[in-house]
Amino acid sequence: MIWVKIPSIPVSSPAVTIYMYYGNSGAAAASSGDNTFIFFDDFETYPFTKWTASTGPNTGSMTQISSSPAPDHGSYCAKITRTGGTFTETATFTSSPTVAIVEYSAGAAQTNQTWQMQVLSSTSAIGPSLEFTTAAHLRYNNNLQFSTDYVYTPTTWYHFKEDNVSASAGNYYLYINGSVVRPTATAYTPFTATIGNINKIMFSSGNNSSMYVDIIKVRVYAATLPTLGTVGAEE
Repeated sequence: MIWVKIPSIPVSSPAVTIYMYYGNSGAAAASSGDNTFIFFDDFETYPFTKWTASTGPNTGSMTQISSSPAPDHGSYCAKITRTGGTFTETATFTSSPTVAIVEYSAGAAQTNQTWQMQVLSSTSAIGPSLEFTTAAHLRYNNNLQFSTDYVYTPTTWYHFKEDNVSASAGNYYLYINGSVVRPTATAYTPFTATIGNINKIMFSSGNNSSMYVDIIKVRVYAATLPTLGTVGAEE
């Protein structure tokens, strides 16, 4: 998949034409996740300067690994390990959208553990939250457990997408591995508090365990997504 960032795309005509140049081995690479997304981390560069660990009695580590498991993307991923207290790793981004799409890959090291993956505001109010919990279940906001929807396998990558994450109360969509998990056919409100502009992602645990995370992307939400038209001939 190729991502590009352009100033705007009209909802209706005229169509926007994007040219992609390739095949020149002498051309300098211009790709940049940081310049394309509100927040981006593929964990290819170490140390991880975008993340801040909790201090005091809340201890642990965030390290770069290349195997066990193999990274979901690229050559490296991050392993987060808690050793004491309620350990957290938090990334803060300067652009603070009121509505966003948050995507990341994550996996748990074992089943007898608890790891939360949260989106927060500048005041640290909690918005969307997912949790690898004991008995190998995935749990969602409001203590809703996916006991029948998703029973996770340790050291396996899961692709999470939280779509229409809003700074105010309301429904939003959760995708796991490309399939919509919430909302269900019945009405479902994932959270009710107004959390303010979104500008943080946090991973946390209160028991001795590890989890893995790879390629995080935060981008602006659009009610109508652009559609791909005809791919032109090479010129």
